[in-house]
Amino acid sequence: MNNSSHKCTNKGCDGIITYNEEIIDYKKALNETGGVIGTKECSKCGKKYTLIVTVGQALIETDEDGEFVGELPKI
Repeated sequence: MNNSSHKCTNKGCDGIITYNEEIIDYKKALNETGGVIGTKECSKCGKKYTLIVTVGQALIETDEDGEFVGELPKI
């Protein structure tokens, strides 16, 4: 199992966002959802992040309007 973990960016939160890279269907994400793999949540505060296809995949933060804020680095 190949899990990726990212640190939550919410102020005061020390939660993490994790997902299993092995179960991602990249072809489906590219062909059916414009590169969006899905939404993942912080383990503590519940903040939602969007997982997208890049060269592999990236977890990004968006604001309430869905606008790109930044990419979360792996921990």
